[in-house]
Amino acid sequence: MKRNLKKFISMLLVLTMIFTSITVSNTTAKAADEELVQLTSSKTSLSGQSTKGTVAWVSSDTIGTLINKPHEFCGFLIAGTDHDGWGRIGTTHPLYKKGVLAIPSKWGDTASMSVSKMDEEDTSINLVDTGVSANIKDETGNAMFGGDCIAIDESIFDIGDSEQGTFKIKATSVAGNEVSFSVIVKKYEHIANYTLNLHQTEGQNAGQANFRFDWDKIDDAAKYKLTSLNADGTEVHSEIISTNLFEYYSAITTETVGETYTVTVTALDSDGNVLKNPQGEDIKESITVNKRYVAPSTPDNTQDLSEEDNEKLSAIVPEEISEDKWIELKGPSKNGSKVYASSVDNMGNDGLRGFHNDGTPDWNRGNAVNFKTMAVFGFVTTGTNATSLIFDDKEYINPNYYTNEKVFIGSDCVYINQELVEAGVGETKYHIIWAKGSNVAPFAIKVVGPSKAIDPDAPAKPVGLVVSETNPYYYSWGAVECDYYNIYVNNKLVGESTNANYDVVNYLSDNNFAAGAYKFGVSVVKDGHESEITEADLIVTTVNVTIGEKVTPAVKGGTFTFPTDATGYDLDGDLYAPGSKYTVTKDVTFEAVDIKATMATGAGIRFSTENPGLRFHTTITATKAGTAINDFEKYISEEGTLITTSELNTEKGNPTIESDSVYTVGKDLIQIKNSGWYKEQTGVYYGSVVGIKNYTTNFIARSYVAVKYADGTVKNIYSDMSGVRTVQQVAQAIKKDTKYYESLSVANKEIVDAFAGTETSIEQ
Repeated sequence: MKRNLKKFISMLLVLTMIFTSITVSNTTAKAADEELVQLTSSKTSLSGQSTKGTVAWVSSDTIGTLINKPHEFCGFLIAGTDHDGWGRIGTTHPLYKKGVLAIPSKWGDTASMSVSKMDEEDTSINLVDTGVSANIKDETGNAMFGGDCIAIDESIFDIGDSEQGTFKIKATSVAGNEVSFSVIVKKYEHIANYTLNLHQTEGQNAGQANFRFDWDKIDDAAKYKLTSLNADGTEVHSEIISTNLFEYYSAITTETVGETYTVTVTALDSDGNVLKNPQGEDIKESITVNKRYVAPSTPDNTQDLSEEDNEKLSAIVPEEISEDKWIELKGPSKNGSKVYASSVDNMGNDGLRGFHNDGTPDWNRGNAVNFKTMAVFGFVTTGTNATSLIFDDKEYINPNYYTNEKVFIGSDCVYINQELVEAGVGETKYHIIWAKGSNVAPFAIKVVGPSKAIDPDAPAKPVGLVVSETNPYYYSWGAVECDYYNIYVNNKLVGESTNANYDVVNYLSDNNFAAGAYKFGVSVVKDGHESEITEADLIVTTVNVTIGEKVTPAVKGGTFTFPTDATGYDLDGDLYAPGSKYTVTKDVTFEAVDIKATMATGAGIRFSTENPGLRFHTTITATKAGTAINDFEKYISEEGTLITTSELNTEKGNPTIESDSVYTVGKDLIQIKNSGWYKEQTGVYYGSVVGIKNYTTNFIARSYVAVKYADGTVKNIYSDMSGVRTVQQVAQAIKKDTKYYESLSVANKEIVDAFAGTETSIEQ
């Protein structure tokens, strides 16, 4: 009675689920063996056995409805086999390196799942909650939900010593849909298979672009030969399929309704011999299928853009996109153009993005008459395949037509004739592209033409270009016989080298490159012909040089050029000259030092019994970082006074003592080196002319200070010129200042009187 009641309740629940919910249920606990399908990977190297020697079976009606089979990630997978390398289970996930039952789902992303072991009466005897693993990096749970790939710890499906066990899996998708199905776990028993069971799983409908054919594994088969023949016996296609492939994609089309071709698959051993079944017959099967009908069409048929599309595309203004937003794609084109995209969001495999010149990759264009070997610009879409292609102001409405010459879409691959895209010499062109119907949003491309036309006599471009591991700006490449190498940064010629190496740091420093990614390029020049440019990444890093409140980024490892608005720049007591260069390896702060020599306008009398004369007064002052300092002597090697006559000054200009001076010390210029500060006042000193014979000679003077720098160089800085003075003028001025004159000693009064009262025409 209880058993019948259970069955009645079970049937009632099933009916309730069918009529009142969105649950999809499939139970196979009682299914006959002939209704079951083993869950196995499409990789022949994987047997589908667990570490316990069991295999998993499901009802045949779950295949294609709930389970996506054939699939690589399917059935029991043992740790350490090929599946670890497929990227399905992350290295940090608890299931990594463990045996799992892999299930490729067709119900969408999974949110949660449970597994129940059933008894013979289909009643749950225990419930194992697999937990939730939101992504393959999750560190918890004994299941992995990665998109359409489910992995469950194989230990959950342990049947011990039993011959078989039934497990019910219930899953809830992210969308909220519920599914359930049963898995029968049995001890593995090998049953030899000699039947291919060749069948077509895609391409039955005229609208399907790809034809796919599946067949079962054959014992001892190392490979398979697939041949397609037209009705008249002519060959359409022939290919040897490796052991890890059990499907064949083709896009064989016709413009004749109902035209067929025959597909034959033959099992081969490793030597290419045809395998035979126990009856001695060749293991091969054939089926006849329809070619995909493509209605005759005008190649590259276009229409004007709709107002709605025009409005959407008007938001993209390529000329206003900043340089750092452009993403470089593959290239260059046949004429040397480079291409950049404003966005690659939602694009597929990046192996196709950009220019391709030799018919490779040939993804999904093998049956396109013109595009099969054409030089193209291409990219891969995601989501549904594009139904039309907008290129600039035209919409191509039959982009998958096999005789197109301008654009072609093969499944998820979009191709544009390179001649429509590339730019001429010295040109930059922009285009707008939209693969309508796919997930790829409209985007712009910038095409930069070559700096010069491709030279048919050009030498081969350099190979082996690498950057030093210790110097990020030092590049080397394979040496070839040539005149020299041209060096480029971001396609701009910046130098030449006769050696197969170059350090670009000076160019980067001199041009104040900001931190970021650039391109280093090199070409070969021989007999007046230049090769294509070989490029490598150039990564510039910067450090900060601080002077006062100004912070200047400088290329790390390069040189910083000091400004010229100070006497020098102090770092730890060393003074660096204005305009000189400093190699920077880290953040550094300098203090600007200004040294000034000021010559008094007037002059005074040098009171000396033995050597009286006319003296000039100098004051040296200095600041560091804007603050006055007195310890500036460490920056100075000497200081002094230069004295000449006003007549010579008018004739020759202000005196200097550099090697190129027009003055000669001891002849027309008196140089008096300072021997000490006046009355211990740092920076104050006098320079005098003595032995004056003509007291009315007009003298003029200036001060000099010899500044020494960290590199060992010395530079003189000069004061302004003093006023023009004669010793007689100064003496007479003193006598007029009665109070000061009377304060002088008798000896000094005599000196003043002598200078003030004597007039003579004798020259000095």
